[in-house]
Amino acid sequence: MRWLGTIPIAPSGVAETASSRIYLRTDTGYDGLAAIRAVPVESGGRTLRLGDLATVSRGLADPPSSAIRHEGRPAVLVGIAKRPGVDVLALGRDVQAELGRLRAELPAGLELAEIADQPGVVQESVSEFLLKSPSPSPW
Repeated sequence: MRWLGTIPIAPSGVAETASSRIYLRTDTGYDGLAAIRAVPVESGGRTLRLGDLATVSRGLADPPSSAIRHEGRPAVLVGIAKRPGVDVLALGRDVQAELGRLRAELPAGLELAEIADQPGVVQESVSEFLLKSPSPSPW
């Protein structure tokens, strides 16, 4: 869901014609399919109901409009972001501990893989900086 001001906006589907694809986004105030079918659509100076122009139904997109894959296999993507002021290295240690706990509980056939490790990148940068820093002058 994306927020525009104080109105929640959610992806609601796609309308396709031979020459264009229109992504539909609506506020989340619709109460069921009947309310969606009743949405007014203006075209060529006429106002029609969406249900008069299209079949409105609930279901999964087939084929899906987007999919997450990792190493060529279907995946679920989870992102973790630190809050301002949080020590990224401490966060990294906490996340690694939790990942270890989660890996031990995964059902057979599922695996947990990291695709990015920001705390690791920060630690490497700090270590490299410390190695390249000039030695204090003996004077």
